Amino acid sequence: QHKSGAHSIGMAGNQATRVLVVDDAQVMRRAVEKMLQSDYDVVLANDGEAGWEQLAQDNQIEMLITDIQMPVLDGYGLICRVRASDNAHIRDLPIITITGAEDDETRIRAYACGSTDFIIKPFDKKLLLSRVHAYLRLKRAIRRLDAILQANRDRLRPILMTTIAFVAGLLPLLIATGPGAEERRSIAV
Repeated sequence: QHKSGAHSIGMAGNQATRVLVVDDAQVMRRAVEKMLQSDYDVVLANDGEAGWEQLAQDNQIEMLITDIQMPVLDGYGLICRVRASDNAHIRDLPIITITGAEDDETRIRAYACGSTDFIIKPFDKKLLLSRVHAYLRLKRAIRRLDAILQANRDRLRPILMTTIAFVAGLLPLLIATGPGAEERRSIAV
């Protein structure tokens, strides 16, 4: 399901950045959509499986916001699937987990699956917008740095190889004189 509020310039430079919101509660999907629609192109899915299908079909999605407790495929399963994807665009999406569960186990498990951030319901528009905006800015910066590295790979290779050789040459000295050197010498004798 697709809803658009295309006011902001997206990563492509000419359209609103697309955000996928996955939650089984229609009220929550609509609330998040309303919070984001003036700045982002919002796409909605009602469970993890539908969210996964949307990601597989729509390469314009730049961020995933997902609930944890959902039928068919829960948020943990969706996050794990995203992080295990062969498609780098999907695998590298920023993921914000939204849930009513306040326990540490839920948060730890979400982060272990690969969630980028975690927001507890209820939350306000300013909090959600600031997090979405921050992670999308970070994603843009990483993309720009990657492009610079790729464009300069041939020039950077000799510098990196020299640096690696230098560090590798220092390793015996660091091992001989660094932390634990006394213990290693006493064992060797």
